[in-house]
Amino acid sequence: MMQQGDVLLAQTTNDGDIESVDGVTTMTCGFETAVYLSMFSGAGWWGDLQETDPAMQYPSETGALLESAPAVPANLRRIEQAALRDLAWLIDQEIASRVEVSATMPGVDRIELQIIIEAEGERSRFNFVENWACFRETGAQDVPGGVISSGHTNRANWQLIAPPYPESGLADISINPVTGELWALNRSAGRIWLLVGGLGGTWQDRTGNWPGGSQGTIDTHSVDGSVWASRQTGFPNRIYASDDTGVTWVQQGTPTWTQSILFMAIDGSNNDVWVVANDLVVYRRAGNLGAYVAVASYPGIAPSGMDINEATGVVYIVDGNANEVWSLDGTTFTQDTAYPGIAPDRITVDSSNGDLWVADASGVTYLQTAGQGPWALTGTMLAVGNTDITVNIVNGDLYRTEAGVELIYFSPGVPA
Repeated sequence: MMQQGDVLLAQTTNDGDIESVDGVTTMTCGFETAVYLSMFSGAGWWGDLQETDPAMQYPSETGALLESAPAVPANLRRIEQAALRDLAWLIDQEIASRVEVSATMPGVDRIELQIIIEAEGERSRFNFVENWACFRETGAQDVPGGVISSGHTNRANWQLIAPPYPESGLADISINPVTGELWALNRSAGRIWLLVGGLGGTWQDRTGNWPGGSQGTIDTHSVDGSVWASRQTGFPNRIYASDDTGVTWVQQGTPTWTQSILFMAIDGSNNDVWVVANDLVVYRRAGNLGAYVAVASYPGIAPSGMDINEATGVVYIVDGNANEVWSLDGTTFTQDTAYPGIAPDRITVDSSNGDLWVADASGVTYLQTAGQGPWALTGTMLAVGNTDITVNIVNGDLYRTEAGVELIYFSPGVPA
């Protein structure tokens, strides 16, 4: 029996496979197989061995990147770019007029790639859901671009950054993993600042059209780089976000909490917005859509910091009054009774490797590697008092504030 087209590679839970029905191999005249092989055939694929023209070989940067990059949301844009490069030959050879790629994480260690190809006025759509963990287990390969690596840590060896923060009232900081720029908010003056140009750069006022009043906390989206801040003036307190580096701030959802916002965390993997309020209730706005819904009642005394592991969805809250560290998995709180400090002020989570960093009121920094096991006293001591801490998941860089004196310190990430 004569068959035409390509052998159809059917999507499975772990890589692709061919399909045979009654002894007849399923074929396709569409782009399915070409797209799949372009992205996932892998370096050294046997189909390239006899191909002497490099332009006709499949680079498969997408599969290589999945092998080398941790399953965190901040890597999604890089995977999209790799897929576009893998599929560029469709444009170069004028087979297609347009190729679009969108990458999302439908679950832990899962990645979904949605491909749209436009050719001769017709649009074809393809969805590929892959087990990201299985890719990494096959061994990493070098891929061009600034890929986030989980092979980093930090020694918490603090050095004062320059230029200094420009005004009194420093309240909260957040490092943007997409741009590498540091954001800071001023609680008393009601302004938001951006350190442009990295260390040694310049502080710029990015308050924009902020509606006025004091801010609570600030966070950055690990995938699209947008900046989020909570406003503690007026009731109910509201949350705003800016996707144009602080020119325009837009309110995000309608508050449902009954008391002031204490802390906020953004999950870039699914756009969830998490809030812990002064009523000791944790709220979640799923996908940044609809209402903020009460998830669980906080069992401690008074939260002093909050963050989320975007790879697992676990929320962490520290309590300086009770000297406690709590994790919220789903709707269940669990206390980490091994924390050795005297008063955990703030917590930051490195979603690329699970490391937990806590700035303690004693002036020291504690590290719990991969979010489990004993806590280690790390690095040099800063002044005693309330502080903030933030980690760059791209390279492990840490930033920490010193209370009352408007100082920000930096400690570079190092290979693990």
